[in-house]
Amino acid sequence: MNTKRRILDVHIIESNRPTEPIAEGPALTSILKISDINAHPYVVGTRPDFEAAVASIAAHPRCIPHHRHFLPFLHFALHATRRGILLRGKELIQWPELLTILTPLRERLQGNLLIAMSACEGFFGFQLACCFERYTYHFLVGPRTRIDWRDSLLAYHVFYHSLFFRRAEPPKAVDAMNRSLLSRSCAFDYTWGPEVQRNFKKYLSIDEDIVAMRLKAKKIKTAKSI
Repeated sequence: MNTKRRILDVHIIESNRPTEPIAEGPALTSILKISDINAHPYVVGTRPDFEAAVASIAAHPRCIPHHRHFLPFLHFALHATRRGILLRGKELIQWPELLTILTPLRERLQGNLLIAMSACEGFFGFQLACCFERYTYHFLVGPRTRIDWRDSLLAYHVFYHSLFFRRAEPPKAVDAMNRSLLSRSCAFDYTWGPEVQRNFKKYLSIDEDIVAMRLKAKKIKTAKSI
């Protein structure tokens, strides 16, 4: 992924419990201004709200497939489990359902969707690519475990700053965000959608050790086990 001379738009979808303030979206929006990154917050509480936000993002003038200069990121700031995301901390939208809701955006970007999960166990969003759909996502990053939103906020500022200000490649940007967490080393991990989907079609499994292990990591793990 070549990020040079590109304009980054981070579309932040935030959905918190009724007792929680809307905090991460405004905070991340303010912080990203330091790195000259455009942020667009959307607060959602219901599925219609969510669907309207996705439609709005898909209609954004810089949401263009395979464009040389525009690169939109879909950033989720909410609660989640290994099964899917939670609206307002209680309504579960499982990964297959989320894939359907994201259809306008997936088709608009033609497989170039970039996803950042600021949510507990958001890494398991890799299951979005465990399907036979033509378009899923290109790149997804998220934590494998539970994480405090303030740690996540810090990590994602480092990630986006590294990616678009320092011009780092996505894996290097993920390395940088993990280092920023200090005592929570390697909390974040990433997958490439096409690779996950190839593994899913080959093995018909959603087991992370089968479909979500990157090719290089698989080779290293295999070599150690010999």
